[in-house]
Amino acid sequence: SVFPTQSSSATFISPETAAEYETAPTQTPPPTPAATTSDLLRSEIPEQQPLKSIETSSRIREVKDPNSYAALVYDPPNVDTMSDLPPLLLVLHGAAQNQEPSLWKAMASPSGEHAGLPMQLLASNTAPVELAANFCVASPYSLGKSSFYQDPRDKMLRFLQYLASQQILTFDPTRIFLFGFSDGATEAIELATSRKFRGAIVASYGFTGPSLPFMALMRLEGLAFWVFHAADDVIFNVENSDRLVTALRETNRVPSR
Repeated sequence: SVFPTQSSSATFISPETAAEYETAPTQTPPPTPAATTSDLLRSEIPEQQPLKSIETSSRIREVKDPNSYAALVYDPPNVDTMSDLPPLLLVLHGAAQNQEPSLWKAMASPSGEHAGLPMQLLASNTAPVELAANFCVASPYSLGKSSFYQDPRDKMLRFLQYLASQQILTFDPTRIFLFGFSDGATEAIELATSRKFRGAIVASYGFTGPSLPFMALMRLEGLAFWVFHAADDVIFNVENSDRLVTALRETNRVPSR
């Protein structure tokens, strides 16, 4: 494997497969100091990095792995002179028709099905400078399927392996962050149970069950999460994210505010 993991197991734990894991033995990772994903993301940004406008659209490329996904990828303009390899932000879009054969129209156009996500902001030169100057970004596309949730979870790991092994992007394999929106947020949580990621940004979390399985929560212990959800979301109730945050706080013994 090109990118390491914090655990020897690459098992994914989803609500649908929870039963077979509930009684399986596990090695609970030791407690780690509480940290937010926003703290971790900010820690990836060098203090000396000047905050100035960056032209980003020309640095977006289209790639395709025949064994996983096609994607748009981005690397920061100063990647060759960075003292350390930059982190990677893996962006998982939400559910849609996903029948558009053009990646650029689907992922980078302001009128596309996945407008408003980081890759579209980079394509329009409107992404936050902190992101554009300091992170590699990869946005795979679930062409022909309504969401990534219809694929096995290890397909996304194959895509990451492709990015690293083929040197598609020059990034630090120990600093990979997830960004999931809607159905992509649900997938992000399940991917995080593989222990291959530093943290996850979760927007409009879609899992409607009462709670995550106990084993899943144990495998999420010590990871950082940044959870967003609009109170007036008409697709997925904000209570989905409220339950997730409560469960993560209890698992990591973080006091409620």
